[in-house]
Amino acid sequence: MNKITTAPNQLALGLTTPIMSMAQRDARPNRQARLDAAKAVLARGLAGVRDDPKALAAYLAFRARFHDYSPRNTMLIFLQRPTAKYCMGFRSWTKHGRRVLKGERGLTVLAPILRRPTEGDVAAGHDPDDRVPVGFRTTTTFDYEQTEAVSDDALV
Repeated sequence: MNKITTAPNQLALGLTTPIMSMAQRDARPNRQARLDAAKAVLARGLAGVRDDPKALAAYLAFRARFHDYSPRNTMLIFLQRPTAKYCMGFRSWTKHGRRVLKGERGLTVLAPILRRPTEGDVAAGHDPDDRVPVGFRTTTTFDYEQTEAVSDDALV
């Protein structure tokens, strides 16, 4: 994760605006656009499930298989890949001895952005060692069918 830093010479000049790299500056609108697109897909999906009892039944049957994901993320996965069986991120699949197939497109889900509590949060009773959610970002997950087992030769 990229950190935004304030240069010492900026502080000496009385400027408190953080310095961002060009990549960070360019990533902000893209990040927001991806988040907005995911929210739009979710809104359309919720409207479809609300209006069609068969779609609601299909979603609930799908939801029963995804205990590790929130209802919102389950809906996003359902809308992008109704045949999904089991989803994990790229690194998780690698840790489990599987690799994502070349050319596969991941499924977009929302992940919380966690920060350390501010002094005000600590005063309000939050544990200073815990992290508090401050927003959401998009992240990618892959279905089991989008992966393959890593051969023993590739592990050596």
